Amino acid sequence: MTKPRPSKKIQKLDVSGSGSLLGASGQTSNISGTSNDYVRGIAGLCEGMIEGLPNGAQDIQLNGTPVVNPDGSANFVDAIYFQPAFNWDIRLGTLDQTPFPDSLGETVIEDNVGVQCFSNTPVTRTVVNQNMNAIRIRVAVQLENTYNGNHSESDLAFTVDIQEGTGAFVNRLNTSIHGRFTDFTVFQYLFPVDETVNTYTIRLTNLSGNTTQDRTGNLQWLTISEVTQLGIAYLNTACVYYSFPSTLFSSDPGVSLLIAGKIFAIPTNAAIAPDRNDRGLNFSGAWNGLLYTPALATSDPAWAVYGIITAPRQNGGLGFDPSTVNIYDLYNCSVYNNQLVSDGFGGTERRYTFNGLITQQQPTLDTVRSICATFAAKPYWDGVQLCFWQERTGTALPRILCNADVSGGKFTPSSGEFQTISTVSNVYWSDPGNNYQSTPETVEVNDAIQTYGYISEDFTALGATTRGAAIRAGRRVIYSSLPKYAKQISFDCRPYSIFFKPGEIVQIADSGRGRQRKAGLIAAATSTSVTLDAETTISGNSGNYILVTLTDSAGNIYTEQSLITNPPGSNYTVINLATPLPTLPAIGANWQIVDGAVAINLYRIISIEPNTSDDNLFSIVAKYYDSNFENLIESFSNLSVLPSATTGAPTIMEPPVGLTVTLTQPSYFLDSHWTQPVRVDGSLESYTSYYIAEYKQDSGGQWGNRITNSQPYASWNVSGLSTDTWFVRVAAVATNGVVSQWITVQATIIVTPPAH
Repeated sequence: MTKPRPSKKIQKLDVSGSGSLLGASGQTSNISGTSNDYVRGIAGLCEGMIEGLPNGAQDIQLNGTPVVNPDGSANFVDAIYFQPAFNWDIRLGTLDQTPFPDSLGETVIEDNVGVQCFSNTPVTRTVVNQNMNAIRIRVAVQLENTYNGNHSESDLAFTVDIQEGTGAFVNRLNTSIHGRFTDFTVFQYLFPVDETVNTYTIRLTNLSGNTTQDRTGNLQWLTISEVTQLGIAYLNTACVYYSFPSTLFSSDPGVSLLIAGKIFAIPTNAAIAPDRNDRGLNFSGAWNGLLYTPALATSDPAWAVYGIITAPRQNGGLGFDPSTVNIYDLYNCSVYNNQLVSDGFGGTERRYTFNGLITQQQPTLDTVRSICATFAAKPYWDGVQLCFWQERTGTALPRILCNADVSGGKFTPSSGEFQTISTVSNVYWSDPGNNYQSTPETVEVNDAIQTYGYISEDFTALGATTRGAAIRAGRRVIYSSLPKYAKQISFDCRPYSIFFKPGEIVQIADSGRGRQRKAGLIAAATSTSVTLDAETTISGNSGNYILVTLTDSAGNIYTEQSLITNPPGSNYTVINLATPLPTLPAIGANWQIVDGAVAINLYRIISIEPNTSDDNLFSIVAKYYDSNFENLIESFSNLSVLPSATTGAPTIMEPPVGLTVTLTQPSYFLDSHWTQPVRVDGSLESYTSYYIAEYKQDSGGQWGNRITNSQPYASWNVSGLSTDTWFVRVAAVATNGVVSQWITVQATIIVTPPAH
């Protein structure tokens, strides 16, 4: 014989309206109804047009949980109507976009009503407003059956009719609220109206009985709101609208969006890679100097810079006329940015990308400089245009300088200060695998550590979303700080340097350091010989050559190179050339012999400006240049995949597993059990804080009767309720408040034989 299950006290857990309690004189149902008050908001995303949310609601997360799963199922469901609870809409920032249908752009005049609506006794109110185009009413409901000592759910039906002007009353709402509401619970309803009239009469009718000894059924009309929906379109501003029931969260949820960002014009010979993880540019053919607006957002920062600079000031830009921006400098940067380099895992990725947010309020020019820094570029004004130079390996012959070019015949060297040296970089980057959270990557250069010790520096790699990009940024910081690469030289140069530009490479022959004269100014020249301004010696090395400065037909100076036919010897004043010069050099132009006898140093010009004391001079600062520098930055050992993070709470919480639900009859105990969430790597999620469990009756019923528990089970006493179809859903909550997806199971019925 099977013993009947003894009655027991159900543990009351930490929520309002949680697991039902056995009463002394009857059965108490749970408080199952909720208000239909909604939270609504509009969030500005970007000034100008963006690509948007390519995956729709999958790209929106609430407290770390996606609104919609990849299979299209919703993770947040309305407890009353059993439909997706989070509603959203987006505008991409075009100049012709329309307002949101349920926009927050409205003015409201709220009129207090504050009357009880009794059964079949209509209550009417009239408002006069020639500007309104909608009416919102708020009612409060108190509802409960108390027959025979029980406390159970009941129903309350009511209608809303509206008369516009002198027309007839038209039914606008006929609804019934079902549930148990021991306290007054607020519901609101919005009705669009004809804005061409100015008088509106609203009639509210309670179709259910009044409160009796066995039933509480109170309907209060709280307010009427005269609503003028302005329909603000927020032109040229990308924004998202959202709404959700006020009961969905106990506090403001964290809302995050994975946005495919701002759209910028790109060169006509470029196409954006379609992969969302690679929005770099692929170039084809020659460029005609024109741009077009693509449908996708590119990750190439060069065109973000151009877009910001040329955007009008009212749109957050600098307002530059495009003709005053050197677009060809940016094109050259763009081509270099999009070349493929090692990603550290045996594959390739773009050299420079930018996938970041500009959220800090700062001058727009500072924003431009910050983005330029992400692709090792700097802007400068050349007197006519805003130009750009980039740290990349030089391909043209360098400019040449000697002591005769500078004031006093001296180059003033300087080295990087010792205290600025870094040998280790802790680079913070946005990790897609960690929900784009700021993630540290430690970058070490062992040779530097052995020489200078362990000197670390922390910094954020703006817009970096791969480990390879973070490591390259860290190596650039380290190598740039080392004395060999940080040394600079400064000098005041003759007017000839007006042709120089920041970023160009100069080759300096300093007789003060080499103790030999290997450079100077040309005294005379033919197409096959150059007469020097002083005697020089030619070493016995092979491949000796001379560099001379020439001027083209447009008046631009450039460097030409030719092998020397003079045999080794000294006291040479005439140098014979193996190949004729394309044009004769000007008297006083530069010459420089490279024969291996004296070290020739290369520098990159980083600034040039008129000398404040002498109008005939230009003050120049140049930094040591090594043609292997970029290769040092981009060459690093293959990376290993990092293990799953186990030192912090997850940004996406896994749901519980193994949910089982049973309904025992005739005692009607609804029992549910499950096990701890499991990470992707198979380990148990140790940062589980507690669980949320709810049940509903029938497939179209209401979710409610919430229980929170730190243990993996929940039970309810549901006796006195007629249905045999029950569902339970459970979610896990991490220690950082991130909520998992729900898992739902229908109860299996277990019938217990009666006692004999």
